[in-house]
Amino acid sequence: MERDKDRDRAAEMEKMRLDMEHELKLKQLETSRVGSDNGEEVIEGEAGEGPLRVRVPKWEETLAGRTKLSRDTLRHVLPKMPTDVGHQIPQYFENVEHLFDIYMRCLLTSAPNY
Repeated sequence: MERDKDRDRAAEMEKMRLDMEHELKLKQLETSRVGSDNGEEVIEGEAGEGPLRVRVPKWEETLAGRTKLSRDTLRHVLPKMPTDVGHQIPQYFENVEHLFDIYMRCLLTSAPNY
């Protein structure tokens, strides 16, 4: 009878220890994902493999992020389109093309190397 109680206590203690270890691993995984300053994300591997660290580019480093930033910049840089049809419209499009060429040069020179 006492042996059964001892076995039950030992099994309960082992279960509590495993639960605590599991919670600790989850906390470590969560902090490594959220708190990593170097842009790495931890991904669980297959059974028997350890966690895999992968560098995930920041939003500013992606093509979409750089394009959105450039779009917002051009929105503030481009002049308003003229309303009269005279000689101002061709000049407007020449200015827009020139600004676009500058944008493309900046975009291509600031592309990060992966």
